[in-house]
Amino acid sequence: MGKTTVAIKVANDILNSDVRTVVIYVNCRNIKLFDDFAKEVLQQVYHFPVENPIAELKNRLKSQDFYTILVLDNLEFILYLDDRMQLPGNELSLQQKSPSEEGSKIKNLINEILMVASKVKLLVTSSEKVCFPEAGREILHLSSFTPEESINLLRKVWKDGQVDTTQAHDLSEICSGIPLILYTLASSHRNLRSLLEEMNSSTPQEKFDFLAKIQTVSADKKIDVCIDHCFERLVSIEKCALIRFALLRGRFSLSEAMKIFQSTEMSASQLRRCGLELSKRSLLEEHIIGDECSYTLLRVIRDYCETKAMEQEFCEVILDARRAFILHFLTFLEDIFKMFLSQNASEAIAAFQKDEANVMQLVEWCRNGQMDEDQTGKCIDVFNNVAELLAKMMAKAKFKFAFESLRTRCEQMEDQTRLSDCLTSLGMKEVFSCSCPPIGLCASAAERAKEYFTRADQIQDNLGVRTGNSRAQCLAKLGRCLAKEGYFEEANEKVQQAINIRWAQGEDDIVMLGATFNDQGVILSLEENHEQAIEVREDQTLPIYRRTLGEHPFTATILNNLSNNYYALRKYNDAERCSKEALEIRLKLLKDHRDTAKSLFDLAMVHKMKEEFGPAKDCLERCEAMQKKILDEGNDAFKR
Repeated sequence: MGKTTVAIKVANDILNSDVRTVVIYVNCRNIKLFDDFAKEVLQQVYHFPVENPIAELKNRLKSQDFYTILVLDNLEFILYLDDRMQLPGNELSLQQKSPSEEGSKIKNLINEILMVASKVKLLVTSSEKVCFPEAGREILHLSSFTPEESINLLRKVWKDGQVDTTQAHDLSEICSGIPLILYTLASSHRNLRSLLEEMNSSTPQEKFDFLAKIQTVSADKKIDVCIDHCFERLVSIEKCALIRFALLRGRFSLSEAMKIFQSTEMSASQLRRCGLELSKRSLLEEHIIGDECSYTLLRVIRDYCETKAMEQEFCEVILDARRAFILHFLTFLEDIFKMFLSQNASEAIAAFQKDEANVMQLVEWCRNGQMDEDQTGKCIDVFNNVAELLAKMMAKAKFKFAFESLRTRCEQMEDQTRLSDCLTSLGMKEVFSCSCPPIGLCASAAERAKEYFTRADQIQDNLGVRTGNSRAQCLAKLGRCLAKEGYFEEANEKVQQAINIRWAQGEDDIVMLGATFNDQGVILSLEENHEQAIEVREDQTLPIYRRTLGEHPFTATILNNLSNNYYALRKYNDAERCSKEALEIRLKLLKDHRDTAKSLFDLAMVHKMKEEFGPAKDCLERCEAMQKKILDEGNDAFKR
């Protein structure tokens, strides 16, 4: 107990003392899937979504010229991922622990990182011993305080008061000598005398029951008794505030919490005052980095609050807080989706990465039946409405877990419309996740995607659905799958239907209209009708992207596609022009990235065909250097 506080203190000391050291903090309690781990680490050093976070992470850490301290907090939680995924709230009791294949994969990944990245050092906190064969170890064991150490701590808490040695020994024994418990309990009273007087003012039976309970429960449960005692010292409004704060995942500021819960019965000023008081009493952990102050809850306190919220006294409080949380984060998803489809995509990416754990909380509540019917319907609708954003930002396994959960709820509700939306989203992720040349959709991915789209198409046909984003997306991406199988006439018919839907939806759907025209360009490229593919991309997609998105990764993708079309037609000057512009955008926005390396390779091939061997050699050398720095796949990834 207290290991997180020690680890954060060490990490902050390192960060403040050495500007060439990067500190990456991962709370393993929040890791629910193997893919989560690599993405959680990667997003702290690289702010754009990538297709293969694991390979990207290993290569970035391997190639860096500065030291990285990787803080893995509560590492024991990765050992039992498979069990946690089967339990409500993803919590785990001692009786339900069993070895986890997912956890073993993460341990193996960490060992691989240590093997290839000599400048990565681990700082691990864990209640269980976890060995890494590739790492030398120096273990710091957080022992319980001796009675004398407890007295010194109490003297720091009550600076102006006398601390009786005998009484301090008694309190230390009650708290099992655990520093944080001792400090939290002491902070809830003016002095040691008032704390013991409260106990002494109880009836003999009450005092006996309290002391007997705390002395006889197992060590794992003593903390609950102490937290319960501290909780009961709070006034009603502070109890309600703590239960609200316990809904939040990760770090949050008081201003953010006030915004999230602004529609609850507690005012913003009340919530702020309660937050400061709870921090003073160590029920909220305070983190100050520079001018920013944020808060988190220890796992044991969060677990306590989740249990406490089930009591009759707090039923309305938790329902009120959860209602505000759901409304806030569903609105948040809608807002950042609009931002993503604009010239502020990088801001949307950063905002989503910060609150992804809270977004996934929505999925868990929906999956576990902790939303009412209206909330469930709204949650499913919003997730499907922003599926393009989630497909770009979320790891495939997490995306599939989220939308399969929503799909199951639709089937339970017998809601065919929303079921077709979820199927469309799942199929779309299969398309987006495949990066196989030449168009990014291999036969196996097309087959998996087509299964989702075909069923969604059948449901939408039966329901008479003729409009909407989901219908257009289903038709367009189903057209891609059909074209991959050689059914070009049917594929073009599907995509044209999608284009008509997008046109009818007007300016609000303009970016997705451009994307649907690109679906048409993909089909034309598969037909080897490159001239018409160029016409569609240059006259339809590219003008929309330039006007709406500006310099954006989407714009670079279209330019690279155009370069490939011109290359196929042997129009090498045009191919060079498009490839250079795509490269410039990617160097500016993505820097060392597989897409940037791809642009370098494509440009080299253009120079080669123009017999400009010097520039071709330069591009290939830059491409090779970038591949070594960021990629695991090697040169085979770029073979034509």
